[in-house]
Parts: sequence; structure tokens; C-alpha cells
Amino acid sequence: AISRATVLLTDANGARREARANHSGYFRFETVAVGEYYVLSAQAKGYTFEPKLVGVNQDAVEQNLIAVNNRR
Repeated sequence: AISRATVLLTDANGARREARANHSGYFRFETVAVGEYYVLSAQAKGYTFEPKLVGVNQDAVEQNLIAVNNRR
């Protein structure tokens, strides 16, 4: 887990919401519209994350973002 990563949720119109991962790497977005698609991405110093397309089809969706360590 990467604590304090910034997690971004971007809708089809480009509107972006931000959450901060806790010490265990967990993050949460409240009131996300069901039936919509979002791009989920993250940023943390020294790491790269692949963005992913997420379709919200229920009240709760669990997503994992895998980081690549860029530190040498």
C-alpha cells in the first residue's frame, strides 16, 4: 500500500474529484453516480500508476491501482 497517494476520479465531461489514500492505501469517493464511467488514476512521488476505466454499476465498487516504483 502507498499511503497519502492522491487518487483522481475523472468523469466523461472532464470534471475531476480527488481523494487521499490513508496509511493502508485505501481511498473513498462519496456519491458517485451509478451507470456512469470514470477514469481512475493516482499520483504519488516516486511511483507511476496506470489509469483505468471504471464503470459504476452498484453502490460500492472496489478498485485496486497497482504502482510501479520509479525510484532507482
